[in-house]
This record gives sequence, structure tokens and C-alpha cells, in this order.
Amino acid sequence: NLTAIFIGDLAKNIDEKKLKYYFKEYKSLVSVKICRSVTTGEPLGHGYLNFSDEKEALTAVEKYNYTPIDGKEVRMMQSLRNSFFRKNMGTNVFFSNMPLDTFEMTTREFYDMFKHYGKIYSCKLDRRKFIGFIYFENDLSATNVIKDYNDKLFHGSIIKCGIHFDKDVRNLPEFGRRVSKLDKTKLMKETILTEQNEVVSPDLPPNDVTGNKIAHPNAIYIIGLPKSCNNDVTLDLFSRAGPIKSVHTCPKYSSNYRYAYITFKKGSDCQKAIQMFDNKLVKGRLVRACKADKKEATEAFYEKNKLDEVNTSEYQEVFYDDAEDYKATVYVSNLSEVCNNGFITELCRQNNIKFKEIKIKWFDQQSCTFAGYVNCVNDKEAAKLFSFMNGRLIGDTVIECSW
Repeated sequence: NLTAIFIGDLAKNIDEKKLKYYFKEYKSLVSVKICRSVTTGEPLGHGYLNFSDEKEALTAVEKYNYTPIDGKEVRMMQSLRNSFFRKNMGTNVFFSNMPLDTFEMTTREFYDMFKHYGKIYSCKLDRRKFIGFIYFENDLSATNVIKDYNDKLFHGSIIKCGIHFDKDVRNLPEFGRRVSKLDKTKLMKETILTEQNEVVSPDLPPNDVTGNKIAHPNAIYIIGLPKSCNNDVTLDLFSRAGPIKSVHTCPKYSSNYRYAYITFKKGSDCQKAIQMFDNKLVKGRLVRACKADKKEATEAFYEKNKLDEVNTSEYQEVFYDDAEDYKATVYVSNLSEVCNNGFITELCRQNNIKFKEIKIKWFDQQSCTFAGYVNCVNDKEAAKLFSFMNGRLIGDTVIECSW
């Protein structure tokens, strides 16, 4: 029987030949596979190593896990059957308030620090949120880590840790009721501090007496973000102001921009974020930022003054990620019902436009039209699609394209 090892976060230039070369020291390596896009054939950044000797396979994982290959830190783990079952056996530990701004710790160092507690399947650090995860093989290892580290000083910061519940479990009805009956020493909630240093719930506050939702005191509202700013890109950008609890972005219907709600873990970082991003350019678009409770006034001002159409030459750009070619994605709106995924796929095929993904996922009830995006293989292919579709009558609507 072969032992399959998953390898992820591979550099884009890694193909089967290179991957086999990096692991040539292992005589039991039988084959390698790079997973590729079914539409473009491009590598997806992960693959598998198949060994005939399980012991040698695990030796390879121990040596190369969370170390750089061609400049990118890779992650490796034994390919697991029924990972949903394993993830819900109380073996995943969540760490909060990690001192990732002051303590330079690599994922490999994090892994080495805790591996003596038991076999680790995977671990992760997220510097944008000051959090970490360790996925152990058994629950005893997880319990011992929580016992030793929860509410303890860790490189100058009091950290919290507890069992991490999978999102599918957290979304179950009565989850809160059931979890309240569990051993409190294994549970934790992140500490969220307001500007007045008061501890508040990380969850959204309840509605007020009139039934309206109350804005979280640590939440800010952003309007005018480019449609290419998804949750992950927005998290990368705004975490420059401080650790973030949550990000929610959404496209503004009948417009070429998005809005976002961002909740910070420290109230003092809200004002910092507003100062950093209000009235600045993000990927060439003017954005406005305010505390979430000022959302309606800011939105009205933005739309009344048509700030999404202003001359941007006078404003400062705050997005400098040259590595991300955001113009490879074309956002399409005002689509007729006939202009679905299949139609756009055929359109691209006939015009020799190469793409990675097509998603038509939003419906505007007011105009009864659809919207979505086409992620092309590069900016040249995207420009071809933009030129072909923008302003064109397809079905019974005129298509609108944006970046």
C-alpha cells in the first residue's frame, strides 16, 4: 500500500519534475502529482507525494513541513480519509492573542514548539488576526496543551487557547446551548477590547428595543472598495491597522464597488484604520471609512457626491501589492437571465479568451439582473474579455464590466 502525503502552498513554478527532484533523497518515493485547473491546466498550488514506505514518508514530512521550497513555505501532512470526522474529535486547538507583532515566530517554530505533545497533522499562524491553530492526532494532546498554555504568559503576551469547533458545527442550531454544558477549562472566547479598554463580546450585539441592529463598538464601515477586494484581500489590507476579529465584504448592487464591515480586536485600532484608509485610493478607487454606526450618513454622502466617479489623481494610493494582478478579474453586471456560466464559457471559447473561473452568483431584485465575475489567466485575456463584453447587448440587457 502506498502512503500519500499532501503538499500545499507550492510556488507557481513547481511542476512534477521539480517536485520529484526536491524529494529525490527518498528511495521509496514512487510518484508525484500536481493538481491542476481543469479549464486552464495551470497548477493549483498543491499536490501529492506517494511513498511505498510509510516510515520514510513521515520522515520527509518531519524534515520539510513548514520549510521553504522555491521561496514558499510549504505545508505537508498525511492524506486523511474522512477529515470531517477527525476534525470534530476535539483535537483542534485554537490560540488567541498571540504576540505575532512583537515575536518573530515561523510556522515551523510553532510546529516544533508543540510537537512533543503528540503527533501534529497541521498547524497555522495568522498574523492578521494574531491567532494560531494546531490540529493534533488525539484529544489528550490537545487537552494537555490547553492545560499548559491557556491564560498563560507567552513571550510577553497572555494568550488564550481552547478547543476549536469546526464552522459546520458552530452553525448548528442550539450550538451555544450545548457547548455551555462542556468543560469550561477547554473552552475560550477571544478578548475584544473597546477604546475604553472594556471587554465586550466578539459576537455582534443584539438588536435594540426598536428591532434595529446595533453596530459593534469595534466595527468600521468601508465603502468604495474595488470588486476584486474579497474578504481575504480586505483582511490583508486592513490588518495593517491591527489584529482583526472578522471581515465581511459584499458587492453594492447596480454599482462597481463593494462595501465592508471590519471588526477589530482592539477599539483603538478602529480610529487608526480610519485615519489610514479614509479618503484614500485602494487599487485606484476612492474609499471612505467610518465607525460602523455612521454607516448610513457616509453611504448617503458617497452616493450623493458620486465619489466612485471622481478624478483620483489628487488622492493617495494605499494598496501596494504588486504581486497581485487584480486586473485579471473582470466583474460583470446587469446580466440577462440567458447570460449564465455556460453562455459566458462558450463566449470565451469562441473568442479564444483563456479563463480560470466563471461565477455568476448575485441577483439584483430591483433590476431583475444578475452579476458575477470572470477570473482570466492574465490581464491581457481579461482586457480582451472586457473589450468584447462591456456595453454589449446580450439577451435583453446591456452588459456592464468593471475591474
